[in-house]
Amino acid sequence: LIWGHSYRGETQLRFHNERMAYIKGVIAEATRDKWIRVEDGLPEKHTYVLVYSEGIDDFKYDIGLLNEDLGWDCFGWNYPVTHWQPLPTLPSK
Repeated sequence: LIWGHSYRGETQLRFHNERMAYIKGVIAEATRDKWIRVEDGLPEKHTYVLVYSEGIDDFKYDIGLLNEDLGWDCFGWNYPVTHWQPLPTLPSK
């Protein structure tokens, strides 16, 4: 279940690939200077941010938000978030 819709098969794979391409683009645009350790501060609740986990061997980045009751809510995985940074600004038209 993704954003209230059930995706299967080819549609799910296409959605996953598009999401991963977007995340990789965000990472390429981001700089290491922007990473904030969760011990040093947290984003505003219900604000999407780029997240990082040191506890993963493969893809360490995702997009997530901090919920009031549930903690971190990430799109692609459920690992402990160790760092975060704001998403880049949207391109202008």
